[in-house]
Amino acid sequence: MIRIDGLSPLQQELADRLWQMDDWEEICAWVAAMPRSVAQQAWVVIQMMLSAELDHMDLGDMEAAREVIDRVRGNHA
Repeated sequence: MIRIDGLSPLQQELADRLWQMDDWEEICAWVAAMPRSVAQQAWVVIQMMLSAELDHMDLGDMEAAREVIDRVRGNHA
């Protein structure tokens, strides 16, 4: 489980509830039923959770990505 520091009490409650959900459809339906201001906070928390998870993922060998970046840089040099 990831940890995100600095969340407000509302954001922490949203994060706790999001962790209990099983799939994306359930999350979308839950957020859609919220008042707009709370839904905006929920989407912020979701983005923070996704970013934190991506930061901890092992992306493996990135050689193919480096080659593409080098080709793009070569075309714009």
